[in-house]
Amino acid sequence: MKTIRIKPRNAIFIYQTRPVSNILEKEPYMNEGQIKKKIATGKSHEVLRNKILSREKVRLDQLSAHISRILGRKIKFYEPSPKKKKEDEYIDLDISIDDEKRSLYLQGSGFLQIAEILSTIEYIEAPLNILLVDEPDL
Repeated sequence: MKTIRIKPRNAIFIYQTRPVSNILEKEPYMNEGQIKKKIATGKSHEVLRNKILSREKVRLDQLSAHISRILGRKIKFYEPSPKKKKEDEYIDLDISIDDEKRSLYLQGSGFLQIAEILSTIEYIEAPLNILLVDEPDL
């Protein structure tokens, strides 16, 4: 049996989210340091699109699959074109729910809350993912 040694500071990540997710209508592109700072200061909801788009295509497909499994619906994220990523100031991120394409900004708070939590877990890449939820009825 192989022993994995993990320092406690690397195994535990504390993250707080709000009962109703409110994302920015216009979210600017940010670098990794800016994204991590927002997460560390409890403003992770301000970088939702950045977290979703920051990882490779495989990770984006995994996030879509996780959210689809939770909601019981077919979810797909549409990345902006490389040209738009290079030239635009704000991220334009569309999704489809059961093949109906919409802007991420126009989604309900329940969907946004799930996307917020899962995108943060995926972004942090913690070796151990345990999610503790206080007052899950909210």
